Amino acid sequence: MGDRVRPGETLRDFQLKDLHGQSVRLSDFRGKRVLLSFFRDAGCPFCNLRLFELTSRYNHYQQQGLEIVTVFYSTPHTVKRFLGNRNRPFALLADPEKDVFRLYGVESSWGALMKGMFNFPRMMSAFAKGFLPSAGAFKPLMPADFLIDQTGKVRATYYSRDAARHISLKLVDRFIAATEKLDTPAPAAAPRPQLRAAVGA
Repeated sequence: MGDRVRPGETLRDFQLKDLHGQSVRLSDFRGKRVLLSFFRDAGCPFCNLRLFELTSRYNHYQQQGLEIVTVFYSTPHTVKRFLGNRNRPFALLADPEKDVFRLYGVESSWGALMKGMFNFPRMMSAFAKGFLPSAGAFKPLMPADFLIDQTGKVRATYYSRDAARHISLKLVDRFIAATEKLDTPAPAAAPRPQLRAAVGA
């Protein structure tokens, strides 16, 4: 895989097709905060559980100026097959050649995949919502997440060592709050009192 992205870098731009065959470029979201998330496969239970969690928060995120962009090591057909019937209101992009995974230094690890398989709370939560594994669910690619500000600068990175885990949603909330403070213009300085000459001195 390629080199890891580090906080402070400018985003590594790319263009991929979504499940409808439309081309989406990451730089199209310049001017907005972005959560960029990488997933192993569109049929992965852990991946679908995370998508469910993001969907439940999406309206709030959108109101705060945050967009979500997701990338799958799957074909557009597979993404559409597993995700096309679910209401996922953000970008679902297919990267079957792993070009963007390499661009962002997303890693593979059989050990971390097995660690995720033993994350029984996440697994049971996924199964309870009907997210069952497909053959592609056992790819050893690890989740990875990137928080990108309005200028296109990467503010935080998360390279998981557990196939079941993504960046903390609390960290996403802190990122939104911090960048909101940066967006808020400083209050205008109070007018300085004018000195008046004394009369009748």
